[in-house]
Amino acid sequence: MNKQITSAQIIAALDLLNKYEIGYYGNVLLGLPGESYDDIIAEVAAIPPGYAIRPILVKPHSGTEYQTRSISDAEAQHLDKIFTEHAYAMPKGRLIPGAASVDIGQWSIK
Repeated sequence: MNKQITSAQIIAALDLLNKYEIGYYGNVLLGLPGESYDDIIAEVAAIPPGYAIRPILVKPHSGTEYQTRSISDAEAQHLDKIFTEHAYAMPKGRLIPGAASVDIGQWSIK
C-alpha cells in the first residue's frame, strides 16, 4: 500500500491516543497480492496487545489490482475465524461510540 509510514510511527501515535484516553479503532489490511498465509499470521501476531486494532482480510474484486490473492479459500476462511477472535479480544475501554476509524495499513510497512 506504500503508505510511507513506519510501524514505530504508528505505535507512537497509538501510544499517545491511549495515554490521553482518546477513543479509536484501527484496521490492519491483510491479504494483499503477494502476501502468503504465513506472512498474514506473522502480521497478526505482531499487533501489540492492548491496542484497539483489528485485522481485516482484503477481499478480491474483479477488475482491480486486488482481484487475486496468494492464499487459498480455506486459508481465508481460517483467517476470518482468527480475525473474529482477535476482534472480540480487543480492549473494550479504548473504543468510544462514534470514534473515528484509523486505517493504519500494514504493520510491516518500513
